[in-house]
Amino acid sequence: MNTRDKKRLEKKKRRKKIKYVLARGFLYATIAVAFAMGCFFFLIYRDMRGKIRKNLQVEVGTKVVLKNFFVDEEDDCSGYGYGPKSDAFDYNIPGVYHVELKKGMISFPCELSVVDTTPPVIDGVSDIVVFLGEGISYKKGVTVSDNYDASPELKVDSSKVRLSTEGTYEVVYYATDEAGNMASVACNVIVESREYPKEMVDEKAKEILATIISGDMTQEQKLTSIYQWIQAHITYVTYWEKNGWRKAAYEGLTGGQGDCYVYASVAKELLTVAGIENMDIQKLPDGQMHYWNLVNIGDGWFHYDTCPRADHTTFCYVTDEELMAYSKAHGDSHLYNREDYPEIR
Repeated sequence: MNTRDKKRLEKKKRRKKIKYVLARGFLYATIAVAFAMGCFFFLIYRDMRGKIRKNLQVEVGTKVVLKNFFVDEEDDCSGYGYGPKSDAFDYNIPGVYHVELKKGMISFPCELSVVDTTPPVIDGVSDIVVFLGEGISYKKGVTVSDNYDASPELKVDSSKVRLSTEGTYEVVYYATDEAGNMASVACNVIVESREYPKEMVDEKAKEILATIISGDMTQEQKLTSIYQWIQAHITYVTYWEKNGWRKAAYEGLTGGQGDCYVYASVAKELLTVAGIENMDIQKLPDGQMHYWNLVNIGDGWFHYDTCPRADHTTFCYVTDEELMAYSKAHGDSHLYNREDYPEIR
């Protein structure tokens, strides 16, 4: 090989060596840049991971903004935004939404849970005072509202209440929304025996008497008119509380029902207000009580029983002989202690 060829070969080797060095340098530079960029992106990702909540849970109806996704909502969230893979979340509708938070070329996935954990609110519940025998509308004036469910269910547990017995009883209201959240409120039902002022009962009696008697009637006609009104306007029921004749009279005058005690009490009130002398009388106790009236319009005492009989017999101003004959034929229905009462015609 001559000198010229040797030089040409050495020159070719040098070029190849230079290319190799340049290629290796470029590779190292590329690796270095890639590593630097990797470190840079890792630092950004690690920063995002430390700042952003992986799972964000909010109550339905709570407006969600970008800073809510940060552990510390005071952090600067400039440069952050929602990525293209984020769900179109609605904070007014419960559910789990996938949200992608993005900063530059880096994105961080997280979940937004919109939940309903707030129980309904029950308003208008308060203690109820009711009188013996009256009914109760438990839901009257009571409302239920909820932060999401437009019509939460309302139930009332009144199983402990006894409207026929005086006392204080607990009632519990329960409201449940669509998510199963429950609220409860308790109150008391107080069952009392009603007291009626004499003036109130007399006023009701006067109102009725004004429609059935007049000043030109005889006393006996007044007795008959009162008797007929009672039988036409009061319906017999088997049992009524025996806790005051004036109470029984008012309830009979206004409610239109009652047992023999109510009939006798109504008659007593109307007779008294009409100015007719009268007296209470009752059957000798033998397991079944009975009450009626005695009246005196100037000719002595007579029996006056306004309670209807199954055989439709009436006892309006009847003698003792007449009533005792009926009583004997009907199981001593009107047997009484003669020593307790004045002589009866």
